[in-house]
Order: sequence, then structure tokens, then C-alpha cells
Amino acid sequence: MIRILSASAILSSPFGRSTQYTTTPYVLRRVKRLIWFALVACVALIGTLETGQEMPQQLSTRLAMGVILIASWAIVMHITVYLRAEDVRRAAESEAARLEGARMTASAMQDRIANKLSLTVGYTEFLVTDPRLPEDLRDHAQRAMDGARAAAEQMSELKRVTRQEYRARINKPIDGDSTTPGDYDSDRLQAMMTPSKGDER
Repeated sequence: MIRILSASAILSSPFGRSTQYTTTPYVLRRVKRLIWFALVACVALIGTLETGQEMPQQLSTRLAMGVILIASWAIVMHITVYLRAEDVRRAAESEAARLEGARMTASAMQDRIANKLSLTVGYTEFLVTDPRLPEDLRDHAQRAMDGARAAAEQMSELKRVTRQEYRARINKPIDGDSTTPGDYDSDRLQAMMTPSKGDER
């Protein structure tokens, strides 16, 4: 009976605790302990029966069956929790892969737009410095160059902020960036997306 009562520490439920209780090594250790507990308890009960001590045969058999059932239930529950945790982990990995694909696509589009803006800045700068260009057109070319340059800077900043946000979602540090994950300026991003009065002209 002392062996059966001391089993509460072995059969304590891991449900609702941290994720370390659903890792593969932990589950395997728990299953092995439960199996050994069931075997030792059954051997102890059978030994009590064979030595002719006070415990009746029917009670000994019921206790042995109860120990086996409890250990089997605990094993099934541990494996169930482990399989659920594995499903959650695989879903998280799938979501991370999907986000990575979306980020790479967005990054490629941002690079293409930035390249076109760089060409625009270069051509407008060539026009501004061309002495053959009339003064009234030079002013328009200057405004176009300033707008394209500001757009290129905003695109570069947008790429940096979106990369930070992505890294914050998957909780990975950015190589060469001292900013902590999640530490991006959402107000600055909002200001970048709001057209200024100069852009509305």
C-alpha cells in the first residue's frame, strides 16, 4: 500500500505547465517511469499474495489491475499532450515559412521599386545640372528629383522597419542590428505612409 500511495509523485499531471513538459525526451522519461512503476507495483502485489500475507487474492488482483489501468491512462495522456504540442509546433513552423516567403517577395518588390527610383533620381539630377534646360523646367525637374529621392529614402526605411517587424514576429535577432526584436517605431511607419503637404502639390 505504501508503494501505491507514493505513486502520486510519479503520476502527477504535466498538463497546463510550460512547454518543457511536452518535449520528446521528457515524455519518453515519463513513459519509462510509469511502465517501471506499474511493473514494480504488480510484482510487489504478487509477492504479497505468494507470501500469504493479510491481503486477500481478490483485493490483490484488483489493486494490480488498478495500478496497470492508472499507469496506462497516464501514458496515453502524456502521449496525447505530446502529439498536440507537436501539431502546434508544426503549425508554427509552417506559419513561419509562409511569413518568410511573403517577406522575401515583398523585399524583392521593394528592391525593384528602389532601383527604379534610383534611376529616376539619376535622370532628374542630370536634367537639373543640364545648362540647356530652361529655368522654368529646371524648377520642375528639381521638384521631381527631390520627390524621387524622398520616395527612395522612405522605401529604404520601410524595408528596414518591415524587416524588423518580421524578425520580431519570429523572435530572432537581426544580424548587425542592435535593435531588440519588436523594437520598431510604428509611429514613424505611420508618418512615412502619410503624404506630406509637399507631396500633394
